[in-house]
Amino acid sequence: NELVSIIIPCYTNPSGELRRLIKSISRISYPKDKLEVALIEIISRLNADLDLNLKTQKYFVKKPIGYAEALNYGIRESDGRYILVLNPDTQVDTMTLKVLLDCIRKNTKIGIVGPKILALENKQKISRYDLPGIDFFRWDSLFKKKQFLNFAKLTNPLEVQWVSGSCMLFPRIIWEKVGGFDES
Repeated sequence: NELVSIIIPCYTNPSGELRRLIKSISRISYPKDKLEVALIEIISRLNADLDLNLKTQKYFVKKPIGYAEALNYGIRESDGRYILVLNPDTQVDTMTLKVLLDCIRKNTKIGIVGPKILALENKQKISRYDLPGIDFFRWDSLFKKKQFLNFAKLTNPLEVQWVSGSCMLFPRIIWEKVGGFDES
């Protein structure tokens, strides 16, 4: 198993949410010695005690920086062959990392993967997008209005043009090839 770096940019001090996220990470079905967690604290220091037998490093940035810059900073400071980006208000299932890694390892043409994202109430969130256009809407000609397609029933991987930044996995080499996230 290769080392996976988990990058979490934190703009405020959501210690309860972050504690739940770290707890869910500690339950991931993956060797703990092959996980490293990088918390990027932006302006606000985190007061949460987050020691759950995970290699965790906190990086404090005193000036306001954007999401892309925070991710690039965390990735540069980490060592993983794979990068898992998570927002601090998310939680991951025990099999999330295994499923994402299996998907990206099986097809070297895949540059990034993301899971189907559910709200805590088990409601579907938008976690896949295509650009440009509105192909995730359908036009209901009978009622002349857009209706949101139900992605909750999707269980198989599908090709998309971009995934939600709240949870995404990619090989470090892809990040290096594209020159990191665009900070402009």
